[in-house]
Amino acid sequence: MFYVLEGIDGAGCGAQRKNLEKKLREKRIGVETIKYPYYENPIGKMLREFQHGEKTLSVEMQFILYAGQMIAEKEKIANLRKNAILICDRYFLGTLVYQGLRGFSLEDGLDFARMFKLEIPDKIFFLDTPPKVAYERKMNEDGKVKLDINESNYNFIQQVDRKYRELADRQILAHWINIGNTKSIDEVTAKIINWVLKDIK
Repeated sequence: MFYVLEGIDGAGCGAQRKNLEKKLREKRIGVETIKYPYYENPIGKMLREFQHGEKTLSVEMQFILYAGQMIAEKEKIANLRKNAILICDRYFLGTLVYQGLRGFSLEDGLDFARMFKLEIPDKIFFLDTPPKVAYERKMNEDGKVKLDINESNYNFIQQVDRKYRELADRQILAHWINIGNTKSIDEVTAKIINWVLKDIK
């Protein structure tokens, strides 16, 4: 099975990915996790520089670089989902949202996914987080030295929230599940695991 965690900056996708892995392993359920974007290669470095305002990229180049990481690992994702539950911290939906808000067409994005035969998740868990709560989490995040161009703009976070809701309402790419995300990490993890357990029974 292949599950994706999506949400605005501050929704805690990374925290949920780690907690889901821990809780599923405790239940002796095979699980693997991945995260996008990642920054440990030359493309990732360009994305990091863009996100911190150090590099200018056209919206088309932004889209290609973000989506290209997932296309490059298409076979890896296909293999992981065959043998375990695969939890992905952000995926192609984030690219549709963020680059869509900067002018990249949703239709062109979906055509890209079809053309390159992108792996499609079984479910997308949308961590439904009030923008104000998410923004405050980011501002208070331990070890955070500098917010990037997305995290530091509250108005943009609100736009991202609306865009995610639009894609969720339209069930774009896969089946979306809305997960209320104002409780503790463990309580939210339990909601997601309940859905996972229904699928694997």
